[in-house]
Amino acid sequence: MRTLLEIEAAIKQLSESDVRQLAAWLQSYLDETWDQQIEEDLTSGKLDNLIAQAEAEAKLLEKAARQGKDVATVAAELLASVLEWEAQDYEEAVEGIQRGLDDFEAGRFRSFEEFAEEQRRKYNLPSNS
Repeated sequence: MRTLLEIEAAIKQLSESDVRQLAAWLQSYLDETWDQQIEEDLTSGKLDNLIAQAEAEAKLLEKAARQGKDVATVAAELLASVLEWEAQDYEEAVEGIQRGLDDFEAGRFRSFEEFAEEQRRKYNLPSNS
């Protein structure tokens, strides 16, 4: 194998036509290599986050256009809405856990066996015995 300096020197000895032909071949080679790398990255999932981000951005742009609003305004409204929902969901989860603890402390609970039997009857499931 020749060194890069030897290859460069050899290229300088070529005619302009041959150099252009070599350049076209080299560009084709680089394009094929790029395409193979992109295909590998797609297959391996390396590009999934970028694709998801681009799809989300396209949806955001579409929503902003439909509403006749600035993209930043629509993004801020959506974020505020999601954060409000998350806070409400968290609060409801904590309240539900507290109700369960209160019920347990007050003796309002049943055994797993009772629960499992109820589910078997409710969903017509076979018993484990």
